[in-house]
Amino acid sequence: MKMATFTIIVATIAQLVSAADSPKKRLTQDEIEARKAAAIERRYAMTGGMIVQPNEDPRSLALVNVNNAVDDTLLSTIASNISSSVRIPVIASDKKPQNAGFVVEIKDFDYSATFITAPEDGYAVLNVKKLRTDNPSRKILDRRLTQEIWRVVVLALGGGYDADPRCLMKPFLTTAELDACPSTCPCPMNLSSVAMGAARFGIVPERKVTYKTAVSEGWAPPPTNEVQKAIWDKVHAIPDKPLTIEFDPKKDK
Repeated sequence: MKMATFTIIVATIAQLVSAADSPKKRLTQDEIEARKAAAIERRYAMTGGMIVQPNEDPRSLALVNVNNAVDDTLLSTIASNISSSVRIPVIASDKKPQNAGFVVEIKDFDYSATFITAPEDGYAVLNVKKLRTDNPSRKILDRRLTQEIWRVVVLALGGGYDADPRCLMKPFLTTAELDACPSTCPCPMNLSSVAMGAARFGIVPERKVTYKTAVSEGWAPPPTNEVQKAIWDKVHAIPDKPLTIEFDPKKDK
């Protein structure tokens, strides 16, 4: 009996080892895409997709390029990077937009200061004159502009200097010191400070939630398809068995 049991155990182990050693079937690209599509469809059936909550008074951080002080394409790229890093709306423009919550003007003019910040007035200025004094290459100048625009945004919206020597947020007395800095954007701690500072000026992230969540919170638009209608009807349905509370004198004394 013991021998038979031992034989069965050995045979089972051998089968498991053989199965582990056998090559797994590799999915084709079409099969992978089909599985992805099926997963997306299942998720959509449960949530109704993603929608953006309307903002009645949307505000943005505006980077205003005064008299073409910097390249428009570069400024748009920097605005996009700030927006994705801090998760707030950022606009690059040649004039102040009407919906600007905070304005950073980029100028090239004869003035001693590089930064002028007036956060109480929702306003800051970056003077790029000193960044060009040594006639740098386009690549170096673009890097300096990226660094300095980031720095003025952080300082104006409530961030500060960092003790980390690799961090962008510290005083630079010369452009050579700025060039030696390995970073072109601030550390994560300052990003959160910028987000909190921006919120005080009404500049808040775009809120994107599932249709199911929006219906539950009461602000979802009417359904546009059968999946959303099913979610809408389920959330707004009157319970078949309403909750009842019975008074029991013996228990509720």
